[in-house]
Amino acid sequence: IAFAETMVPAAFWLMSKGRTRATEPLYAFQLLFGTDNVLGEGESNRDHDAIILATLRALRIKGDHNDEA
Repeated sequence: IAFAETMVPAAFWLMSKGRTRATEPLYAFQLLFGTDNVLGEGESNRDHDAIILATLRALRIKGDHNDEA
């Protein structure tokens, strides 16, 4: 969680554990700005992988605005 907080400061985070179906990942992690703006989300069977995925996706969103050619 410290990785996410360092890389995406001022973002709120939400982590959950549980499944509604046997085939879905056990952990989910979201980085949020405000209440509706999801900056990045990740799911995995390992909690730290979900955090890393969400953080990297949030960083990609921040840098994507000039990447389209």
